[in-house]
Order: sequence, then C-alpha cells, then structure tokens
Amino acid sequence: MELDKLGSSSFWRELSADQDTVDFTIVLPTGRALESITPHLALSTDGMLIAELTLAVARLVREGCERDVQVRSQLDIDFYEEYRTQGAIHSNILIIGSADVNLAAALLLDRSKSYERFKAGFTRPYEQPSILGVRGTRYMFTVSPNTGLLALYPNCWSDRSRIVILCAGLFAVGTIASLQLLLSYLQGRGDGNNRFNDQLPLKIVDGIPRIYFHVGLKPVAECLPPMEVVNINDVSIRE
Repeated sequence: MELDKLGSSSFWRELSADQDTVDFTIVLPTGRALESITPHLALSTDGMLIAELTLAVARLVREGCERDVQVRSQLDIDFYEEYRTQGAIHSNILIIGSADVNLAAALLLDRSKSYERFKAGFTRPYEQPSILGVRGTRYMFTVSPNTGLLALYPNCWSDRSRIVILCAGLFAVGTIASLQLLLSYLQGRGDGNNRFNDQLPLKIVDGIPRIYFHVGLKPVAECLPPMEVVNINDVSIRE
C-alpha cells in the first residue's frame, strides 16, 4: 500500500467500485473500554481537523467517481458494539488515538498483526504505547511526548476493498501531528511511505507545539488529566 495514493481520486474510485456511495467512518477514543489502561477524558484535540479531512475526502471522491460520501463519527465503544453485532464493517475508517485510549486502535493493531507485519510502529503490548522506528529508534512518551504515527492498513473487518487509516500519538500533540500529515496526503502533498523503507505505509512524525503569546495557559500539572493540550504550528517528519 502507498500513502501517496490517499491523495489520488482514482484510488478512492477503486474503493467505491461496488457501491453507490463511499462510506467513511471516523472513530474517536473514549478510554472507557476495560482494555484501555490510560484514564482518558475527552480531549478537544481529538476532534481537530475532522472537518478539513472530511472535505478533502469528499473532494477526492467527487473528482474520481462523482459519488457522494457518507460520513459518520463513532466512539470506539460504539464501533466495537457494531462489529460484534454485525460481524463486519464495510467502510473506510479513520481511527484517532492509540490503543491505550481507543479500543478500535487496539483491535486494528492486533487483528492486522501490525508489529509482526511492519517490524516498526506501535509495539506490543499495544495498550502500553511506544513507537519503534524502522532503524531501531524507540520513541517513548517520557522522552518523545510529541511523537505520533500515521499508518495505512487494509480493512481487517471487511472482505471488500476498504482501508483503515490510523492517526495516533503518544500524547495529544502527536495525534494532531499525524492528523495534519494525513490532511497533507489527502491534499496531494504527501511524502511517500517511510523514509527508511519505502514498502511501509507508515510515517513517524513530531508535532511542534504552538507558542501562545496572548493567552495564559495553566501548568500541565494542574490539568486533569495532566496533559499538554495545545495546537501545533508545524509537523516534523522523523521517518
């Protein structure tokens, strides 16, 4: 799979060849599932860029096949309920957040055997997220709190030609960075696959947090949960 194809209208036409509309499901994290080990309040940053991403996908679909896009958003726990009830989810899916807060991310990484397949990206156990680079660099939240990952998978919940996009950070800033990078791909400004292995549709990025000059921010330690919830100025691609 090639990340650059996300910006191609013909790619999205192929994903909708068997239906009249293109289904696009966005799965947001709650941290409520028993499998989620990190206490997680809903963060406003989890929803950053969803509108822009939806518009970008809709434009590509209309250019490629003049079809409509059916977009819906779900919580991870609702996504799981639907899968267990129906046995399949025949949609193109964007999953936001890592496995410690998003049950759908945990299921994706496990069902697709992500680490065994890539030998990079999120490592096992997925619920204790760390990211391994292609050349062995390990990104941990203690030293790389702004690091995130963008990866592309076949939809492991469907037997049809569908995709799953994972945008997840070790913390909130890394998640925004991965979403910003995804938007660049959808707008035709991609950066290929992994810089050290062009066969891997997996990018590791850092978000550069925005510096605020006109608003006072609480110290992170006084926030509940204590997390750096800010926007970013830019994205730096590590690999």
